Amino acid sequence: MTNDAYSTLHVSSERGVARVVLDDPPVNALGLTMMRELRTVLTGLRDDPSVRVIVFSSADPEFFIAHVDMRIGEQMDELQELAASAPQDVNVFQAIGELIRHQPQVTIVKLAGKARGGGAEFVAAGDMAFAAVETAGLGQIEALMGIVPGGGGTQYWRWRCGASWSRCGGSCPSSPGGAGCASCPTAGSPRVCNLRRRRPRA
Repeated sequence: MTNDAYSTLHVSSERGVARVVLDDPPVNALGLTMMRELRTVLTGLRDDPSVRVIVFSSADPEFFIAHVDMRIGEQMDELQELAASAPQDVNVFQAIGELIRHQPQVTIVKLAGKARGGGAEFVAAGDMAFAAVETAGLGQIEALMGIVPGGGGTQYWRWRCGASWSRCGGSCPSSPGGAGCASCPTAGSPRVCNLRRRRPRA
C-alpha cells in the first residue's frame, strides 16, 4: 500500500514494514512541512498493529537530511502552530526525535548519503542505522559555530555508543568519509548492525 498524500515524503507499507522515503529537493533540509508530515505519519503508524518495522531512507543519493532548514524562522505563524502541538518542554525538532524514539515499532535508518546537524540527530533517534561504506557521512556542524545542537539526538549518543564515540560524533563538524562513519557505532556498516536497547518509556 502506498500513500501519496505527502509533499516531502513517500510512504508505503507491505508485510509489516512501513517505508518512509524523505524527498524534499534539493538537499532534504528538514523544514516545517517535513516535520509536520513526519509527525502525522509517525502518529498514525503508532497505533497500527499491522506495522512492526519503520524504515527511513532518502530519495536523494547525496543527502539523507542535510540540516534543519533555517528558513523556518521566516515562517513564524506555522512554527508557532507546530510548537503549540508539540509535547511540553520540547522544541519542534525534538518532538520528531522523541516520536521516533518512542515508536512501538522498530525504527531503522538506511543512511546512503550525508546526515549533518539535525540529520545526524535524526539518525541517532532511530533504533538501528545502516550506513553505506562508500557514501554515508555523519557530521555535527554546530561544532564549528560553538553552539549546542538543539534537536535532542546528541543526548542519545553516550548511551548508545559510549563516552569516547559520543565525544567523537559531537565534535565532528563536517561529514567525514563514508568508511569512517560506517565504523562508528552510531551507524553500523551494511554488515554490522547497531541495535540498542530502548530506555523504559514513560
